[in-house]
Amino acid sequence: MMFGGSPISVAVPPMFEAKICVSRNGTGSMPRMPAIEIAIGPTSRTVVTLSRNALSTAVRIMNSSMIFHGLPFAIFADLIAIYSNRPEFRTTCRIWDAVTFIIALSSCDEIRSIPSSFSSPRYSVGNLISILKQASTKGILAYGVAGIIILAGTDLSVGRVLGLCAAVAASMLQSVTFASRYYPSITKPLPLIVPFLACVAIAVVISAFNGFGMAKLHMHPFIVTLGTQLISYGLCCIYIENQPSGSTQALSSLDARYVGLATGSIDIFGFKLPYLVIIFLLLGVVTWIVWNKTRFGKNMFAVGGNSEAAEVSGVSVTKTIMGVFLYAGLMYGIASFLEGARIQSVGTATGINYELDAIAGCVIGGVSFNGGIGTVPGVVIGSIILQAINYGLYFLGVNAYLQYIIRGAIIIIAVAIDVQKYVAKK
Repeated sequence: MMFGGSPISVAVPPMFEAKICVSRNGTGSMPRMPAIEIAIGPTSRTVVTLSRNALSTAVRIMNSSMIFHGLPFAIFADLIAIYSNRPEFRTTCRIWDAVTFIIALSSCDEIRSIPSSFSSPRYSVGNLISILKQASTKGILAYGVAGIIILAGTDLSVGRVLGLCAAVAASMLQSVTFASRYYPSITKPLPLIVPFLACVAIAVVISAFNGFGMAKLHMHPFIVTLGTQLISYGLCCIYIENQPSGSTQALSSLDARYVGLATGSIDIFGFKLPYLVIIFLLLGVVTWIVWNKTRFGKNMFAVGGNSEAAEVSGVSVTKTIMGVFLYAGLMYGIASFLEGARIQSVGTATGINYELDAIAGCVIGGVSFNGGIGTVPGVVIGSIILQAINYGLYFLGVNAYLQYIIRGAIIIIAVAIDVQKYVAKK
């Protein structure tokens, strides 16, 4: 592997290896082009022949793009060298490096016209959009959790609050033609704003209770949010399993208008950007403004950094904590409403472990558990990276239980690095 022109050795576990083989084809004096074979995991393999122009374009994309810049790709120099004296080149690199290289290659016009597994669903733009859509609702949750973490707290109730709110929204927005709908008295479709406000109200009330426990009762947020997590889960189970029709099945057959929030998109110069992603980014802008351009946001960072100093400076610690939890509740309500539309079937398991993904996205994005540190762009990037990892593990066929281990390890490592930085500053 190369980084900054210097060779370095990187130990890569077998499950995260990608093997790349480059060899010339053609014989005699005929022009010869490199054939690149990329094997990711035990079953995925791509072979494609590249022209010199296509390869050069891919390398230029890698060098100039902010997304790919600075990543350690030794293979590029070797791929160029294949035109000189080396008849064959083989290397092993990290999976994410190889996948990034595939994305860069797919940007070349020459590649797009070549039928290969580069165009398979595994590497399609549609899958990238799916990653963004799945990251959207959890990213919105992360906007709320991040503020609480900046206060040196946490919120374990996020996932179960989402499940409860999503169940309420789904029950109110079942199709009026569905015989076993939760509310048979609703014979005309409700305006979407009604269940949306119901979601927000429930989430804000629960979050306000969490904030009250931390600000007024001086309870550790771990304890109070653990309690509301169990309460929310119990309420969700009671609500779903006491349907008037006698059914205990997940709430489905949702109104087409509601589902359209998750499946719909806006065409921008031929590129379809989903509503979910747009809402995710817009709420990110709103959150950035709240954090960086308002007195409330400055007070939040002050309380998170040193609550006693903030109080001496005239900051109302109680009001600030309550405000952060209320804003978090607003984000939870919005995410719950959108998640119900995205999954289109809400059951008692909806929202399980969402709090872990939201917290992990914050930590990966640089929000410190020590309080007082965090940025909105970091939360956005962290949420997307985490979802990309989850998506990649799924497509690589990694055991579902092993995925939990990997995700848990990511959280531990990220927090350990953050703690070490804090200790080093002291």
